[in-house]
Amino acid sequence: MNIISATRAAELLRMDKAELLKMLNNGEVPAVRIGRNWRIEEEQLTEWFKAKAEAERKERRNENMLG
Repeated sequence: MNIISATRAAELLRMDKAELLKMLNNGEVPAVRIGRNWRIEEEQLTEWFKAKAEAERKERRNENMLG
């Protein structure tokens, strides 16, 4: 198990840390808050990302089929 910080997760996702923190606070990304800090299991982050990417691909395919 590899536990990473929100800063490292934002780096891996190549996104702004503030935007990731919003997503964490909204429960959109799997993570655990310990005190004032978020901790994320890297494998869960990877699985979340893959699932999100696949859902978006399916959505785009459906949009292309409709119109």
